[in-house]
Amino acid sequence: MIESKFGELEFDFGYYTQLEVNLFSQSQIVPVDFSAYYENDGITEQQESVYSHFLEEKDKQLEKLQALLIAEFGIESKQRFSLSELYIERTGELAFLFDDSENPDEGIVVQLLPKVLITSQSVYL
Repeated sequence: MIESKFGELEFDFGYYTQLEVNLFSQSQIVPVDFSAYYENDGITEQQESVYSHFLEEKDKQLEKLQALLIAEFGIESKQRFSLSELYIERTGELAFLFDDSENPDEGIVVQLLPKVLITSQSVYL
């Protein structure tokens, strides 16, 4: 466990905390995963910076996420995808991971920062 400006973070093949998000008018608590290989890796400046930026514009970023899902997959994306995690790569990419009811073995990733990318989890991870 480490103390950060985001509170206490637990280590389990990455540093974890939780965040409340409201997507498609549903509020839920999701894990936030700061990627790390070893406990002594800590959190990088890039991870801290991108997460701080996201938190400052959280509502705007979540609206953008919802709009991207609808534009890419249609209004049925509300029922099709289940938010599973907010993933922050060591180099500063911030992405949301979703389970996909139409493809349970795959899932999708919507990267919001620093640039938008929508792809499968197998490609991204």
